Amino acid sequence: MKKKNFLIIGLGNIGSKRLEILVKNKIYNKIYIFDIIKMRLKFKKKNIIVINKLNKKELNNLNLDLAILSVNPQFSFKYAKLLLNEGINVLVEKPPFFKFKQYELLYNLSLKKNKYLFVGFNFLYDPVIQLIKKKYLSYIGKLYKIEMSYLYGTSLTNINRVGSFMDIGLHLVSIINYLLKDFKVLHTNLDVYEKKYNNYDEDGTVILKKGKINISLNFSLINWINKFHFKIIGSKGMIETVGLGKWKNQKLKIYKRILPSGHPKLIKSHNFKEDLSFEKETLSIINKIDKKKFDNKENKKFFKIMKQSYQIIKKQEKKISYFT
Repeated sequence: MKKKNFLIIGLGNIGSKRLEILVKNKIYNKIYIFDIIKMRLKFKKKNIIVINKLNKKELNNLNLDLAILSVNPQFSFKYAKLLLNEGINVLVEKPPFFKFKQYELLYNLSLKKNKYLFVGFNFLYDPVIQLIKKKYLSYIGKLYKIEMSYLYGTSLTNINRVGSFMDIGLHLVSIINYLLKDFKVLHTNLDVYEKKYNNYDEDGTVILKKGKINISLNFSLINWINKFHFKIIGSKGMIETVGLGKWKNQKLKIYKRILPSGHPKLIKSHNFKEDLSFEKETLSIINKIDKKKFDNKENKKFFKIMKQSYQIIKKQEKKISYFT
């Protein structure tokens, strides 16, 4: 793989993870850092360079292959528009923007410029989710029901004003899209209990359906105990996932339905103690931009996830104006 030039805008938690991955895999020629809070930051490696301004002239001098946006969604549109107009591939962390119309505009711009507009959905590269998709779904027969919960207890420490749906609910939508492609939105309920930010939710439930498959998604910032639980029930068995690699305890279990009782028999089990998803995602993105021919299927994949998410928001009875 040819070494490339990268720009990371925003060196918070996720931006720092992306930087560590680029350095670890030694796939960079130069990495430029732009963070308005950390402009005085210095790195020992000479090819990691902090820049203190970002404009059209500066970008023309950097010869970038990929820009990574790890900023609050309120700033993503401004930076992504600048970068795409200058012909630079963009990875924007989830949620990409607060307004769907902004995302739609940039999606169209990316196709016009033949440049990638990736959205950071690292769960799609989680080994457990990929095992389910590529191997174990075929074990459990005709699908009947899917239940997925992703719950945090971080409401009072959440200062970025990104609510539970935009923060963690989008992950669940992306997983359902990955497994089933299409679905119908039946019901959305988003609630707020403790914070009084405008256009903010702390807890939510979404009911979806595909054919006869019933799908329930729950996400929350007021659960107090961090929890991830994913269960798929089919005519021949069940798949169950508990925990996440980032919590150092992720379990995947596959059960076979035993007739006539239906009592499940455990037939496969996997344990994961580390989060590999960000690294797999980052390397996959770099491999895609390494290819000379632009593949607009990538941009369309992310656009579909975000459009489905937009349809979910529109089902909310008490209207929340973000993402509209």
